[in-house]
Amino acid sequence: MSDSDELRLIDIVLFVRQNWRQLLIVPVVCMGLAAAVCFWLPNQYLAKAVIMIPAPVGAGGGAGIVQDSGVLGPAVDRFQLQRIFQADSRRAAMLQLSSMVKTTATKDGLLEIAVTDVDPKRAADLANYVVDRTRRQVLDSHLTEQSRRGYALQQRLAVAQEQLRQTAGAAARLAPDSNGVLNGEAEQIIGSFAELEAQMALMDDRAVAASSNLQTAILQLRSELEKANAQLYRMPAAQLAALRAWYFNRALVGELQRQITIAKVLASQDVQVVVAAAPPLDRSGPKRALIVLLAGFAGLCLAAGLAACRTQWLRLRPLLQAHS
Repeated sequence: MSDSDELRLIDIVLFVRQNWRQLLIVPVVCMGLAAAVCFWLPNQYLAKAVIMIPAPVGAGGGAGIVQDSGVLGPAVDRFQLQRIFQADSRRAAMLQLSSMVKTTATKDGLLEIAVTDVDPKRAADLANYVVDRTRRQVLDSHLTEQSRRGYALQQRLAVAQEQLRQTAGAAARLAPDSNGVLNGEAEQIIGSFAELEAQMALMDDRAVAASSNLQTAILQLRSELEKANAQLYRMPAAQLAALRAWYFNRALVGELQRQITIAKVLASQDVQVVVAAAPPLDRSGPKRALIVLLAGFAGLCLAAGLAACRTQWLRLRPLLQAHS
């Protein structure tokens, strides 16, 4: 060991010897104060829920939706958090709730939502409610592929229903008693081909391009069957066209409603709650022992700093007095 190292070690020993009372008392006082404060701090409980949000939103986009006012606002109203938090306004209660909610996007594309509260049951209820509101926000905003498809089908259904109303009126004018006009075989021919055309009308562009020859064959087959049926063959062209349009739009509306139902089911499966929150049994905080230890360390640093300043002042004071 060099002379400088020995000198430094001696200085440290002398420093501790001269200021041991201060170095002992200040940390003990800080630890005592921290222990007293920790005694009054309420226990905190952490409840976690996990949700799966597919692309293009993903877990990262879901984390932003969690902190949206459309999620936090209803939670404040549902659980009367403004009264519980004794907040001055609804916005203040939302900000406090936002600080209680933490989100973590996992590598597997899952979004973990954790809520910390003094009441374990309320923490779990809040976590589950936030997850449910986030799920609804994603679905109602038509952000996933299936929800966008369902929304597009809804728009198309509105148009198809209007067209059905118009074609039904046209058919009623040309054939006032349409049910009596068509016999069973004729109605089956028109109805069956109408359902087939409705299904093909809802195919995507690639499927339509691939089945262009099939569509031509279907039209030819329909024409031949209509010619083979005596009633349809003798029917005026305008009346037959009106009945075709009416049956087609009726089948299209039914097919759209069926596909909308399927799209809603698939969309709800896209955004799934993987793990629901349960009331935690163990508290998550505060870390009282850690707080007390950190307070003691901070007190030791403070005492050492004050002692060093005092020692330095005692060394410099004679020099300052000599110069003065």
